[in-house]
Amino acid sequence: MGLVVAKRTKVGFALQSSKGEDITSAADYMIYPLPDRESLAEDLGYTFLQWADGRAYEDAYVQGVRSVAGSITFPLIPGECSDLISWFVTRDSDWQGKWASIACEYVNARRRFRDCKAGRVRVELRSNETPMFRVDVEGRFADTGVDLTSSHALEVKPYEVKEQKVELKLGGGEYAQSSDVHTISLEIDNQVEGAGDGATIKDQLYPEYRANDFGPIVTGTLDRRFVDSDLYDDFLAGQEGAIKITLARAAVGTLVIELPRIVYTGQAIHAGGTGIVTEEGVPFQALASGTNYTTAPISMTET
Repeated sequence: MGLVVAKRTKVGFALQSSKGEDITSAADYMIYPLPDRESLAEDLGYTFLQWADGRAYEDAYVQGVRSVAGSITFPLIPGECSDLISWFVTRDSDWQGKWASIACEYVNARRRFRDCKAGRVRVELRSNETPMFRVDVEGRFADTGVDLTSSHALEVKPYEVKEQKVELKLGGGEYAQSSDVHTISLEIDNQVEGAGDGATIKDQLYPEYRANDFGPIVTGTLDRRFVDSDLYDDFLAGQEGAIKITLARAAVGTLVIELPRIVYTGQAIHAGGTGIVTEEGVPFQALASGTNYTTAPISMTET
């Protein structure tokens, strides 16, 4: 079912306490404003047959496992990101990620997508744009939707560009605020297994188990004015760095995104048309840390 930006479109998100939880009350869903055209699609798993038996046309098909996939963009709204963050980055004792339900209401159609995992998450932080989470959704199954008609979207403004702060560790030193970074793009690959990998040889309609096979892989790029050679020197020396991003609104909420260990994997230096020299699209890889590397390569904390 395609979702479009319209007043009669609603998207509700609810973090499940466990796989299979049946969340049917509209009051349990947080209604997020939908900033962009998105879609969640149901795949009924059809395979159409035209085998070498002399048939002139395809006229037969079989059905495999059903699944749900698509993308949704969530604005970062102060004080309202905790459940989303838990969905993105949490692992339990079996290294499984969290499950969630997403309810969609579009004019006269309603569907509810259950047992959804956050597959790939993108975080874009730009000097002139509202910060967003863009999530590739991997779901097990869909069923009858929840009536969200009387529910209203969060009426709190998302974080503004002036509420962002970036700190870098350069040259093996401590964090220092940078006024020269104008773009940071982060990508979290939660390594969620696909529907086919979750299928087993038994009587089933849906993937039996949708695992997070390993820990998350976190990569990114940044753009920075070439005010000194520190970033370039770290790249050449193989010096590890770190990034801390803080979004804060007084008396409402604070969101801290931290990558405590990063390695610059490439370097791109460009002279701008206005005479400003910039390092654009500098790629980096985030690393785990701690005893036995039990600390994830990225943390997101909301207070």
